[in-house]
Amino acid sequence: MALEIALENYESWKAGLQKSGASWYWKKHAFDLDRTELLAQLDNFRSTESKPLSDTLDDYRSKMSMQTMLDELSMHVPEKIIEELLENKIGNPPSEIVSARSGKLLSATFNDLVLLSFVTKIKSALTQDPKDGQLRVIEIGGGYGGLSAKLKKLFPLAKITIIDLPHAGLLQAYYLNQALPKCRIEVIPLQASSLNKSSNDSTSDFRLIPSTRLDLIQNEEFELVVNTRSFMEMDRKTIQSYFDFIQRTLRVGGVFFNCNRIWKNAGDRPTQISKYPYDKKWQLVSLGTSFFQNNTIEIMARRTSVENPIFLTIVSRLPRTDYLIHGNRIRGFVELIRPSIPAVFTLTYWKRIRKYH
Repeated sequence: MALEIALENYESWKAGLQKSGASWYWKKHAFDLDRTELLAQLDNFRSTESKPLSDTLDDYRSKMSMQTMLDELSMHVPEKIIEELLENKIGNPPSEIVSARSGKLLSATFNDLVLLSFVTKIKSALTQDPKDGQLRVIEIGGGYGGLSAKLKKLFPLAKITIIDLPHAGLLQAYYLNQALPKCRIEVIPLQASSLNKSSNDSTSDFRLIPSTRLDLIQNEEFELVVNTRSFMEMDRKTIQSYFDFIQRTLRVGGVFFNCNRIWKNAGDRPTQISKYPYDKKWQLVSLGTSFFQNNTIEIMARRTSVENPIFLTIVSRLPRTDYLIHGNRIRGFVELIRPSIPAVFTLTYWKRIRKYH
């Protein structure tokens, strides 16, 4: 049932894609397959033998070997958690055999090791017990569902909402059902007028909501908000609307994990994490570069009831360009000034954005 609704959402969304609020990046990468073709590929949606359905929602490559990455991760993540949460079978992804410190052989992919790093940091930041024993989570841009599945395994009582474009929601419906078959997965129809009683009563383990229906959960509250590597691929107006939502619905004491590129040109204008629209009611929990991705920043912040201008000062002083990383002065200069240049004066606008309007 969940997969059927996800397919219907995708078909409705795809039919109106040119008028949707998705950035040119996601309009470009949306599937161009009919229902029969999509269903035939789901069992191998992460396989790289041909272009995978999870392309742009998954990381397949690393300059480091999987063994080196696992050894590094094992210095920060308990080996028991690695063995329990490692998952590299669903969707037939390209994996490598690595050796744990115990000598046990494991199957690993780059993306899965990165997700393990994320969930461990999130777990350590959740120092406060959630109300009534549950943890209400919202993941904005859930990829194929890998991170949410790991969070559910770490926090069995968690109620997780994923809000994403319907083509990603289709993969999430499939992956979560395969990874956690005993969990109740509810896909909210794109045209729903309201959430049904089961959603309001939080009986679903997972709710998958189309990104254009953020209005359905405007009055809810959450203890954890997660965004990993998707704000950087949105238009600025969309980023602002999500931050307004987060800063209204995250409870005081709740945690927001924000992991995105220093600079990326994938929306209507290039985005810089140093300019994300945080308000003043945040306390910094941790800040650093992402696991084996030094052009990506992780900001872990806790919601407060009082203003804390120091947080905004720290965020605003983050690098605004990848210049220090890639060492190219010309590109560094372009990256620095590009977000301030009107879009109509750029090749990006004429070659990419105009194509999808």
